[in-house]
Amino acid sequence: ILSTPAGASQGLDVVLHESDLFANVAVAPTLRHEVIEPKAELRTACVVLRPDSSEIVPGSSNLDAHFGDSGKRVHELRLTYNLSPPADSSASYSLRCASLEQLLYDCAVEPGVYQVSSAAGEVVARGDLFEVRKFSLSNTIKYTIRASVRHDDPTLLSAIESNSLLALELAVDLKTPIALNVMSTPNAAILAAAGRANNGKVGSVSLKRDEALELFVAR
Repeated sequence: ILSTPAGASQGLDVVLHESDLFANVAVAPTLRHEVIEPKAELRTACVVLRPDSSEIVPGSSNLDAHFGDSGKRVHELRLTYNLSPPADSSASYSLRCASLEQLLYDCAVEPGVYQVSSAAGEVVARGDLFEVRKFSLSNTIKYTIRASVRHDDPTLLSAIESNSLLALELAVDLKTPIALNVMSTPNAAILAAAGRANNGKVGSVSLKRDEALELFVAR
């Protein structure tokens, strides 16, 4: 969040992976001289889910019609994930399977679908694995996610199953954003991420028009 002393603010989205010590972002005023006061906070966290079980089975014969007389058959990689939403999360979630998006685009049938159900069997969400869509969950209930990845090549599905390409990314909107550190150098960001020092934190900065400033965001 880039704020000015006058109270105006502008938000920038920055991705900070769990394995990263920091993320960098460049800012620059484009119209006039500005004084900015950068702040950063984590609003959405990503939970990585691994399947609790998986199996490859023949798909529905109705889907085979997509291949005409080629003799190809649809196969399904069925995946089951167990989920207990974090207690500090809100009700808003979205799901995607990034590792498969570039692998299955050539299939003639809908390549991936999912369904989320509660422990009582109530279906609370369903959709396409490759379409980001928000849905609501309670953080007091356990859920099961069942996903189906379809393709006419069972060898490809077997390779995906055996090479851990099955992680689902669950985006969780946090109830209370977590304050992050905005530092002036990579070294300062590394020390801040390790909890070693607070020197190098960026406060108020005066920038001329088109003058770029690189910021380093750390946990």
